[in-house]
Amino acid sequence: MPVTELEKKSLEMHVELAALREKTLKDSLDALDKKISDINTMHQELKQLVDGMKDKRNDQLLKWGATIIIGLFSALSALLIKIILPIILKSTWH
Repeated sequence: MPVTELEKKSLEMHVELAALREKTLKDSLDALDKKISDINTMHQELKQLVDGMKDKRNDQLLKWGATIIIGLFSALSALLIKIILPIILKSTWH
């Protein structure tokens, strides 16, 4: 806020305007502090959300991996029982 002519001539006006400027500056800093605090809170909440999603995704990948391994093991077992085992048994009996 620029210095006014009245403020140059009156010490009382200067003091009042200085107090008003100081209050305005303090209010602005308080508002900025609150915004920063709110951003920090949102950051923490977002971090917790992302960590939770990451844990869920890891659990999902482990379940998929286990399912695939069990499926492959089942297919290998079926192959062994249906095709390979009869060939082995047939060749040993003759």
